[in-house]
Amino acid sequence: MIENLARKRVAINSILSKSLYDKNKTVPLLFYHPNLVKPGIGRFQNFKTYLDTSCVETTDPIDYSFQISYDGRPSRANMQPSENTVWTARMKSSFKVLGITTNDKIIIKKCVLSTGFLGISESSCLCSPFIYSLFISKPFRILKDLNSTGATMESINNKDFLEIKVPFLSSTEMEDYRIKYMPLLLELSSLREEEIRLAKIKESLLAKYFNH
Repeated sequence: MIENLARKRVAINSILSKSLYDKNKTVPLLFYHPNLVKPGIGRFQNFKTYLDTSCVETTDPIDYSFQISYDGRPSRANMQPSENTVWTARMKSSFKVLGITTNDKIIIKKCVLSTGFLGISESSCLCSPFIYSLFISKPFRILKDLNSTGATMESINNKDFLEIKVPFLSSTEMEDYRIKYMPLLLELSSLREEEIRLAKIKESLLAKYFNH
């Protein structure tokens, strides 16, 4: 069942990643007045799962084991995932993207992200599926890498990130894009929630029958 979910995810990502390839006119990302998610999380009780960039592989978390408290968390554990936000790793050559929707109940309620992620909130100028499709597309990832800087671990800063050339969509086209592709982004979130549930069942069964 987990493998079937993974295959569905790959198919959906393939559709989304290619959905902007026919858009030849480009503008700087700044043209859309993107709302960058600012660092900061609300105080919480007990523990939450910390997802740094190493916990994410391509478009999904693979490791939920890093538990943190509010006062005992790493300094980089300071980004709050919320619905209708899309995140990409800042580091060069790092394909790690998360599209968070209303269906991501677990991540929204129980997880904290690293400042190694850069997030954009959906707005009237930028719909979530467009941001997500952009972030996972190969042309965008190449430009992100080319604009990364740093002496040792190269990464993209906000200024250079906003200057990256991206496909131009009119306001009407953007709304049409949202209507057409938002169901796919919601489906990806639902698949992720189901994968988390099945992984817990698998873990409990392995512990029951193979741990002595």
